[in-house]
Amino acid sequence: MVNTINLEKGEDEYSKQDRMWDRDLWDKRHEYKKVERFNEVFVGHTSIYRFSHFPFKHGNVWFMDTGGGWEGCVSIMDIDTKEFWQSDLCSHLYPEEGGRN
Repeated sequence: MVNTINLEKGEDEYSKQDRMWDRDLWDKRHEYKKVERFNEVFVGHTSIYRFSHFPFKHGNVWFMDTGGGWEGCVSIMDIDTKEFWQSDLCSHLYPEEGGRN
């Protein structure tokens, strides 16, 4: 395991598609302890619901997507205090919604 992960691209080099679909911080989380250049990183759009039903911190990266678009819930966090709140399960809130639930 390396101590840090260096995001090789500069911030201005990431396309909108990269920012939306890149899963490296989650997929490679066992390969790093910290993301360089940032005190904290908050990641969404990659559901961790099958791993954790709550926001999960690895190094200085917070994984926030608790599966609201699928079977889980929507989570929000006060990034200063790290207090978080969650909705009820979206599959219970919207049982008539097919496909993703």
